[in-house]
Amino acid sequence: MSTETGYGPASTNDTGPEEAQSLPDFVRDWIARIDLARDGDAAAAWRKEVEALEKRHTLEKGAVGGEFNLFFANVETVGAATYNSLPVPDIRRRFGDADPAGKMAADVLERAISAAMDMYDFDAGVKGVVTQGEVVGWGALRVRYEVRQDEPPPPDPMAPEGTPPIKPGIAWQSVYCDPVDWRDIVIAPATAWSGVPWIAFKHEMTRKELVALSPEIGPRVDLDAWQDGAEKRNDAKELGDRFKKTDVWEIWDRDDRAVYWIAPAFKDSPIKVDDDPLGLRDFYPLARPHTPIEKPFDMVPVPPFRLYKKQADEIDTITRRISALTKTLKARGIYAAEFGTAFKSIAGMSDGEYAPVDNSMAWSDKGIDKGIWTMPIDNVVRVLQELHAQRDVVKQEIYELIGVADIMRGASAASETLGAQQLKTQWGSLRINRRQQSVARFVRETLAIKAEIIAAKFTPRVLAEMTGIDIEPIPLPPAMPGIQLPPELEEVLRENETKQAALDLLRDGMELAYRIDIETDSTVRADVARAQANVGQFITGFGAFITAVGPAVQAGFMPIDVATDLLTAFARAFKLGRQAEDALERLGQQAPGMPMAPPMAGGPPMPPQAMQGPPGGNVVPMAPPMAGGPGNMPMGMV
Repeated sequence: MSTETGYGPASTNDTGPEEAQSLPDFVRDWIARIDLARDGDAAAAWRKEVEALEKRHTLEKGAVGGEFNLFFANVETVGAATYNSLPVPDIRRRFGDADPAGKMAADVLERAISAAMDMYDFDAGVKGVVTQGEVVGWGALRVRYEVRQDEPPPPDPMAPEGTPPIKPGIAWQSVYCDPVDWRDIVIAPATAWSGVPWIAFKHEMTRKELVALSPEIGPRVDLDAWQDGAEKRNDAKELGDRFKKTDVWEIWDRDDRAVYWIAPAFKDSPIKVDDDPLGLRDFYPLARPHTPIEKPFDMVPVPPFRLYKKQADEIDTITRRISALTKTLKARGIYAAEFGTAFKSIAGMSDGEYAPVDNSMAWSDKGIDKGIWTMPIDNVVRVLQELHAQRDVVKQEIYELIGVADIMRGASAASETLGAQQLKTQWGSLRINRRQQSVARFVRETLAIKAEIIAAKFTPRVLAEMTGIDIEPIPLPPAMPGIQLPPELEEVLRENETKQAALDLLRDGMELAYRIDIETDSTVRADVARAQANVGQFITGFGAFITAVGPAVQAGFMPIDVATDLLTAFARAFKLGRQAEDALERLGQQAPGMPMAPPMAGGPPMPPQAMQGPPGGNVVPMAPPMAGGPGNMPMGMV
């Protein structure tokens, strides 16, 4: 779609008429749509709320509250319980069928995503999403595709006139994830992520960036704001546009599958229009945001702090009172005037120091305790004790609201038993589990977007450099009819067929989604003690199973494939992980062709059906009973 023509599709204006729009009308409509989505009642209230929460979280200038900053402590605790380890991509064939091309494509994608994640700090990005989710109720990462071209080759002086120049090849490709600030994104109102019609990202662009975006329109855009602090310089007017900027909205319209670059300071036309730049199945360059608290049919985020704000404010009030009363806890009092000089001497003495006193008879008659009166502080101490106790009560109320047990915060009473601590951890984990699932879903969908871009846009050469897997077919001369190829060339042809099929699979986004499953390992590190106990129970049960079933299989009373199926079903209850489950599945697939071991000496005789084999199958040869075994005994002696 070109910016030099009108915008006809009705989908570009979901509130306006269906006739074609002029370029200025198109720009004005988009600016109005963004303003309405950002400044609507619910969205505006949320933005005002989270702006104050960000200041309160880290006690920035202008923060209200936070005398006892439990908000920061809760964000750190819940964030660490939600996500604390770098996810590892786990990409495989969806159904595990014998599919060499699918296996190669899955291996290439898994290695490419791992390499792309190592090119920048992906872990820090996810941690930022989790923290932002706990502070403002929402967090997202934007996937960005970058490509660098080779240097263009010099023109060939011998080429005929009019020969088009040779296009440079691709030298480097990568995908990154950039954090998205809640101030710099506007999501169209919708009841669910699948129904969001457009998303707008805000950029602050300089003249250089505008010209790079559009060499034709960039120089014409007015710069209406200064970069931070530039306007305060004495030579600000002499600087001209070099330290000025303007807001530019990058609008991803899913209905038109186009990206519009629009600046409020330039209403003549869009600065640039890109037709579906990434070609993603779901169009948007970001996954559904992570939201710790989800509301059905409502996408306006809910900051978790909102649920315990009243209790946090009460704690702040108590803390202010504690601070004020603590300041009154001083050793203050009065003394008799005639004791003035002596009292000052006493007040300045060190430990074990004594001094002479005049008029000792007056001192001995009155006594020092009768000439000095101290300000009582007992009542203040009792009030402070009650305030500290009340603050602890309110803290426990907050922990009940957010679902963080004491043991998860590292706090425990000496009188608590191990069972009580485990029970607290269990129920606390259940409350945190939904957040963990949201982060795991968000990470998986983000990696799926990266995989989709890599599969569609990365060249075979770049993929080979990233993964060490050569997926590009080897060029071969055309086969001559009637000529038998040597075995080594036939092997190359088979490899070429697999490579070409894998490459075609990567390029076909829909088939790739059907045949390749993109997952991650658990984004939250499992409890080591629980995992070890699980493995120990499996090993114990596995040994008991072999002891009970092994003789029956060895004697031929139970087919080995039946025993393997029972073992696989038994192992699934232990959730040993994909690697162990895959190994057991391979064992089940190989079991029908495995030979049975001969009976041990002294074992029971083989049943006749063991020699017959399966119906229509091959007979499994069995060794005869050992000498002296029950098979050689007369019938009456068995």
